[in-house]
Amino acid sequence: MNIIVRNFGADLCNFRPDTTRDRVDEDLYPQEGIDELAYAPVLFAHICKAGRSVKAKFAGRYFDAVNFGLLLYDGGRLRSSSLTGYSEASCIDHTSFLPFRMYDKSVLERPDMRFEVFRNDEKIFSGGSVGAALIEEGIEKATARIHVRTGDILCSELAPIAGLASRKDGEIRMRAVCFGDTLLDFNIIM
Repeated sequence: MNIIVRNFGADLCNFRPDTTRDRVDEDLYPQEGIDELAYAPVLFAHICKAGRSVKAKFAGRYFDAVNFGLLLYDGGRLRSSSLTGYSEASCIDHTSFLPFRMYDKSVLERPDMRFEVFRNDEKIFSGGSVGAALIEEGIEKATARIHVRTGDILCSELAPIAGLASRKDGEIRMRAVCFGDTLLDFNIIM
C-alpha cells in the first residue's frame, strides 16, 4: 500500500512509507532528535481500482471510500535547507493518523460535513464540505506520474503544514471529529 500525499496548494504528489501509518490510534512518542512536530489535516481516499493517467472527470471510478485524518511532520527537518529535509520530515514511523473506518464517498456532498481538530481541547482546524473534486484532482495529479494500485491511499492536505508541538510542551492531547464521531483521540508525549 502506498500513501500518496498531495500537499496543500501543490500540483505534485509525494509518498510516505507504509510504516508511517498508525493503525490503532496509539499515543505517539517522537524519537530522540525530534524537538518539534508540525501537522496537516487531510481528506484521504481509498483507491479501489488501479490506473495511470486518469483524468479528473473519470477519477470518481477510482476511489470508493473517504475519511479525514492528520499527517505529522518533523518540524525541524521541514525548516532545514537540506535537499532531503521534506522526505526526512515525513518518514517518521506512526505519524500518518488515517482512521481505518471509512465513509462512503457520497458523504463528500453532504452540506453538514464538518471536520475539526483539537489540541488540548482547543480547536486548531475546522473545515466544512469539500466535495469530491479535491480527491478527483489529486488522483489526476498523482496518476500523471505514477500508477496507483488497489488499496493505495491518496491524502489531500486541507491546510498548509503548521506547527503543533515542541519538547517544552510535554504531553498534548489530539482529537479529531467529523459528523459528531471521534475519528482520532491520542496523546503526543514529547
